[in-house]
Amino acid sequence: VALLRAVTWAMQHPNLGWSVWVDYPVLLIPVATTAALSSILLGVQFGIVSTVFLTVIAALMVGASSASGVPQFLTLLAAGFLTTHVMMGVHRRRDLAFAGLYTSVVAMLIVFGATLMQADVTNWEMLRTVGWAFAAGLLVTAVVPGVLPPFEYIAGTASDLELLDLSDLNHPLLLQMRKVAPGTFNHSLNVSRLAEAAAEVVGANALLARVGAYYHDIGKMQYPQYFI
Repeated sequence: VALLRAVTWAMQHPNLGWSVWVDYPVLLIPVATTAALSSILLGVQFGIVSTVFLTVIAALMVGASSASGVPQFLTLLAAGFLTTHVMMGVHRRRDLAFAGLYTSVVAMLIVFGATLMQADVTNWEMLRTVGWAFAAGLLVTAVVPGVLPPFEYIAGTASDLELLDLSDLNHPLLLQMRKVAPGTFNHSLNVSRLAEAAAEVVGANALLARVGAYYHDIGKMQYPQYFI
């Protein structure tokens, strides 16, 4: 919302010269990035809500009454919804790259179609606008991996991406348990298989169950001889 306020202020000052390079200034608002963070941290439903909220706020602040403004907000809405949908399939950090690429392509196609309906648009203006739309989607790939850890800490939650990092059996803590308490380590692996299978049956978070099982006996490393 703060960035939206800045974009609105800049749109009211065309003398700054930035509008020469940005035909669709609303595309500077990272709705897709916000949708990605919301979906990863709080769930897909919250990602949809945040997309609608930001798009409506953008329409109220910037104004979508003109014919040229409608495609901008349709682009924001479509990019946010698509990102939210794609986030359902993101289970590894590298998946974010594909999610950002999908969002970029769809945003580019929507803006391309919208600019074709304007008779007075030059090829250079169309290319520039489509390029900004493509870049807006790539923000998901560039920004989300970097800002996700602090947001996870603030929210007090572990996303699937963080859980996948913790599920690595080469994690230093698990390596230490395998060395100090090998029996407990093997027991934890067996429990993780049971917990994951049970979670899948009842529709719970199987990844969370598996990772929790890995670490559930980590305190036994303190006195491993007590648990022979």
